[in-house]
Amino acid sequence: MRKILTTLTTILATILMPLFAQEEPMTNVPGIREDLISKNQDIEILTPKYGQRFELGENILLTWKNKNPKRKYCYAPYFYYVIGDFQMSMSFKTTQDMQYTILPSQKSVIVLQLYYYDSDKYYTPEREEYTYASDILVLGIGMDIPEYWLKRFQKGNNENPTPQQPTVKEKPDSKPIVKTTPTIKSKPPQKQKEKVLGKSVKPFIFPFSKPVGVSQWHGYTDYQKPHTGIDFSVAKQETRAVGNGVVIAKGYDTYYGKCHSGGNFLTVKHDNGMHTVYFHLDQSYVDVGKKVKKGEVIAKTGNSGSWNCQPLAYHLHFETRKKRSQSTHVDPVKYIEQDWDLIPTANYKKYPGRLSGDNPHPGR
Repeated sequence: MRKILTTLTTILATILMPLFAQEEPMTNVPGIREDLISKNQDIEILTPKYGQRFELGENILLTWKNKNPKRKYCYAPYFYYVIGDFQMSMSFKTTQDMQYTILPSQKSVIVLQLYYYDSDKYYTPEREEYTYASDILVLGIGMDIPEYWLKRFQKGNNENPTPQQPTVKEKPDSKPIVKTTPTIKSKPPQKQKEKVLGKSVKPFIFPFSKPVGVSQWHGYTDYQKPHTGIDFSVAKQETRAVGNGVVIAKGYDTYYGKCHSGGNFLTVKHDNGMHTVYFHLDQSYVDVGKKVKKGEVIAKTGNSGSWNCQPLAYHLHFETRKKRSQSTHVDPVKYIEQDWDLIPTANYKKYPGRLSGDNPHPGR
């Protein structure tokens, strides 16, 4: 009897645990620019409607109109999975058409926005100044939209989803009180001691044994909003595990079809709970379940995959994530122990937009 109860308890825990272990909803959706909406009101989205639900497999026809025909724009539909098994931002090829068909491939909730740009400024350094964005839509794909997301971008909803922190008011002192305790500087010696002992302030090492260039940094770049990792300009170079961990995923990325593919990829879950992902590999040397050590060579970079059905230049797209889903991506610079002054931005003079994003030295 006790054995049966134990088994039932295990089954119930397996079923119910995901319901109670869901992550807190994000407040700022990567790539969604609320600040650009009031900048220009020329574009009106006709379909779909805010809060609309679609069945899984049903095409979403995004249509819009230009209320100011005197100005010519090019458009870039963009959406981001805020709920879904594989959360990933999507940026599409710019178009001159006034409609676009979106094909979500999983049960999810997406946040959608239409970027538009003055046509004659799109390929110039002034593009950011002439970048605009439509009202924001929240859509359900094969599922109802939770109340939080239904209200998050709804017009006229002034509720702040982020609870305000209480303001601590200091009482004015009639007489200054001199305290000697706060003047004890204990933290700087602590950091200095850690360096002396050889302890790394950041958890990871550089993915290559020598400095290499970067063609696109993490963050809101001129090319992607956001770019979820760092693109290292390397061709068929061996790359290494940035920390101790275990390989949890390996294969060829076809999630969004052949035209938007990350190619051969490798995912490592590290001992500190973070994840790193290597895309566009030529080949990998480790299999799922293999434990890897910091500095161990695990793959060779390549140019597998494609973007907008076009072949890719050789590079490594490298991501650091707090958890497995791509929505938890973070800036690798903040987690990799490296003198980033030694890491140049490739071809920034020819393509000045490459100095954008979370570049540790954005002026060069």
